[in-house]
Amino acid sequence: MSVLKNRFLLILSFGHFATDFYSSFMPLVWPLLSGPLGLTYGMIGAASTIYTASSSLSQPIFGYLGDRFSSRFWAALGLACAAIFMGFMGFVDSYATLIAVVVMVGMGVAAFHPQGAMNAAIAAGRQKASGMSIFSIGGTSAFAIGPLVGGWLFTAALGLKSTALLVVPGILAAIYLYRIMLVIDQHKEATAGARSDAPQAHVHLLALGALIVVVGLRAWTYSATTTYLPLVYQSLGLPLTFSGEVLFLMQAGGVAGLLAGGFMADRFGRRRVTALAFVLFAPAAYLLFQSPVTWAPLFSVAFGFLGEAPLPITTVMGQELLPRYVGVASGLIMGLAFVTGGMGVALTGILADQMGLIAALTMLAVLPLVAAGLCLLLPKAQDSAQV
Repeated sequence: MSVLKNRFLLILSFGHFATDFYSSFMPLVWPLLSGPLGLTYGMIGAASTIYTASSSLSQPIFGYLGDRFSSRFWAALGLACAAIFMGFMGFVDSYATLIAVVVMVGMGVAAFHPQGAMNAAIAAGRQKASGMSIFSIGGTSAFAIGPLVGGWLFTAALGLKSTALLVVPGILAAIYLYRIMLVIDQHKEATAGARSDAPQAHVHLLALGALIVVVGLRAWTYSATTTYLPLVYQSLGLPLTFSGEVLFLMQAGGVAGLLAGGFMADRFGRRRVTALAFVLFAPAAYLLFQSPVTWAPLFSVAFGFLGEAPLPITTVMGQELLPRYVGVASGLIMGLAFVTGGMGVALTGILADQMGLIAALTMLAVLPLVAAGLCLLLPKAQDSAQV
């Protein structure tokens, strides 16, 4: 069956969209709160890092729970938690309250992601990179549409307090996801025997460590850009809607990159496609930060395409390094690696306070080249055993 017609993958992609829809508002929240709460670049970077940590470090734990118990419960609970606490975001009145809300939104996001990635690997069969692309498109589409919705909603009469209007749709989506994911759990139970019989290959620690660093560098570059780019445009006197449009184009390019990366990896090899994407990602990042703002729409598309292309491939690589613990592997790759990227966001904020925001962002263009070099440590080909 084509992955484009795979019902299981489409359900999981919907859940990914619904969860990340709330997460996508975070880059627009910082400019709106920076004035009322007196936030510096460093404080914003620290808050972003705390969000990333809360949405990342617990993912292997949630992945383990999904391996052992009902994955649909944790997926639906995560979506509901993200929606409810994002609704509180517009009412924070201190930095401490902001951090508390950020942590709870992050935990909600963390509960869903390993469940989705684990079940997507099961549902995709042998077309794993392509299947992970379909799953990932849900999240990237949310990050494309979310800033547009937020840019419009947060500039309306209620301002940031408009987040309260998004709580009920999120809860309804969580209820729907819980009910419809029953078919996913049934499919998981039906294939449990084949997965438990899969041989546990020797874990290549060097390859696993290199993979985590590679994903972390990608996340650092991407997260720092989406976090601080709206602040760049704000400093130029551009409206928040312009930032929303640029982030939309970036994520739209990312959707195309996810599809292209997954399908090309299944055909031409995962390590080769990943390394090529990172080599091209570096100049795209440099041009986005250094070109005139009129070119921002074009280079944001290229940045999104090349930045997202390696994402499904590296997730599958991690799952195949731990074939009997797909949920844990999914949480490890998407969790611990991304918190490394989140720490980088804070470092970029500190550098921006010292040397200027544009200069700090331009330095990010070096990171994809380092990631491309580390791809030499990744396995040339993964085992074809089913997960």
